Amino acid sequence: MSISDTDLMLVVCTLLDQAGVGVFRPTGPAYTTGETAIWYGPLDTAPDRGLGVTLYSATDTVGGAPERRRYLQVRVRGAAGQVADADTLAQAVFDTLHGLTHAGQIMVVPPGVMLHGVLAQVRRTSVAHLGADESGRQERADSYEVLLNT
Repeated sequence: MSISDTDLMLVVCTLLDQAGVGVFRPTGPAYTTGETAIWYGPLDTAPDRGLGVTLYSATDTVGGAPERRRYLQVRVRGAAGQVADADTLAQAVFDTLHGLTHAGQIMVVPPGVMLHGVLAQVRRTSVAHLGADESGRQERADSYEVLLNT
């Protein structure tokens, strides 16, 4: 069994939401200023705190079989004026994703996406501090390797 890139990204965003790292509402309503938003894709301008989850390695076929590795980036933005906030938020992402395995288990997140032994392992591979944006909000980008059982 394989999983589409889109479904994999929705699963990651949903896992972060379920772990309480932030709020993932792909169909609205709009995020409030006090929430930590999770976006499938790039960071939006508001609210201040947020995660942008993007895939940066497409699904390729090698020798007729889909590649088992995917690479994703979680771009993190902390609240304005709080120097360590992006690091604190990135640590919560790390605690949720790094070392995650679901081999042999059945998960249904989000509704309609079934994983049965598809997700083998997730591990962080790099961290890049990006400095402050034009609004004084610290940003960083963490990359993760996702190994699939395909």
